[in-house]
Amino acid sequence: MTEQADSGTMLEPIKASMLLELEGERSLDRQAASSHSLPVAHPNGIFLPGLDKRFGSVWAGGHVVGVGSLGEVDGATPGKRSLPLHVLATALLSSNARAPGPDTLPNIYIIAPHALQTVPMLHALLANMISDSQAAIELLKTVRLLQYFDLAGIAESVAEVSDNVYRDSQKHEGRCETGPFRNIVLVQGICPTVYATYRRSNLLQANALLASLGRNITQLSRSSGDTLVIVELLVEMEEADDMQQKQDAVRPRTARSMALDPSFLGPMGETLRVASCHETLAKTLAASLDRVVAVHDGLGRITSDKSRKGSQDLVIEVIKDRSGTLTGLWGVLKEA
Repeated sequence: MTEQADSGTMLEPIKASMLLELEGERSLDRQAASSHSLPVAHPNGIFLPGLDKRFGSVWAGGHVVGVGSLGEVDGATPGKRSLPLHVLATALLSSNARAPGPDTLPNIYIIAPHALQTVPMLHALLANMISDSQAAIELLKTVRLLQYFDLAGIAESVAEVSDNVYRDSQKHEGRCETGPFRNIVLVQGICPTVYATYRRSNLLQANALLASLGRNITQLSRSSGDTLVIVELLVEMEEADDMQQKQDAVRPRTARSMALDPSFLGPMGETLRVASCHETLAKTLAASLDRVVAVHDGLGRITSDKSRKGSQDLVIEVIKDRSGTLTGLWGVLKEA
């Protein structure tokens, strides 16, 4: 009798067809979201069209987010493929859509090597998104570029931004702000810069300088709950034979770098690692990051559409999250 009673209350098993139907509905929702001409703000951060809405929480104020991308040139990806630039453009457009005017736009600070053309790439991305070059220029009025030559230059730029953020917070104290944040800081080229310092001096000195810089970056993000700091990293694909060589200690220690732990694995066992940075330095930098997001092509598992020349769908994956709630989250960002 007991067995019959238990069997009568058993739930219907989950079938694969049910999961396929749910996945189909989810795909339709994503297509509807990507069809919007302009991005919208997420209550907890920034929502990029075409991605799971949970990704909005990745770009929340009061955090340091590391973004690593494949196919980078001189420390940064081309503008159309750069996730940090997409985040900056979305923040500017969503703030302007909420309340047009320069006073409502977030203050954006770009700390970059002198050779990078980040602001022109951001302008080109904005102009492509709204099909209006002059309007894109107006949106760049709150963007400030701080260029550097070495690691000390990054530290000086971070200190200058901290002063500006403090003065801005005092100026807006007591006001009711509607946006999710007032300040966004993008730091580019940090990996090759700290690696150059290591090559010129030694590992101990470079690691000490990087640890101090990491603390200052963390303090900058915590100084105000409406400040988001994005650190752009160099990421490269690691072949399976390279991984075996590391395990056998064949490669010299200076050539090692910190391996990441993505959810994807290449057809031949490829994975991701931080490029242009010693393993010890990469771990020191990672310790100051609240979240790490990787941008890649699924390690060769996403095929590009030949009809869209120069375009390729990208996998956006959260590899690390201190809170643990976003780790493993991934989605496909389709380029226009």
